[in-house]
Amino acid sequence: MEAVLLQVREENTKLREEKKAVEDAHRRDVSSLEAMLNQIMEENKRLTEAAASRANNQQVNKLDFSDRIMSMKQQVPMTPSSVRSEVEPAFEPSIDSSEGFDRRFNLGINSHTHQYMH
Repeated sequence: MEAVLLQVREENTKLREEKKAVEDAHRRDVSSLEAMLNQIMEENKRLTEAAASRANNQQVNKLDFSDRIMSMKQQVPMTPSSVRSEVEPAFEPSIDSSEGFDRRFNLGINSHTHQYMH
């Protein structure tokens, strides 16, 4: 009976040592994962701030570019054609005259096509 008791005690000691080793490994793993998570969170924060800064700079650059175009436009002297284009509206044919153009254009194509078919 003492041999069985001794065997149970040895097994109990062995199980306690294994449990302690598993708990120590678990603590190390959790600590390592927390360190990695903190590093990732810091990197995420840095990248988010950099992206926001870049987006703000791009908005400023777009506005700055538009302002530069407008200021350059004011510096360019007007030519006779540019004065006319600002004073006179562009000529656009009426719908009625464009229908006649379409008919004439189609007749012209048909007559040329007819010549090549014979």
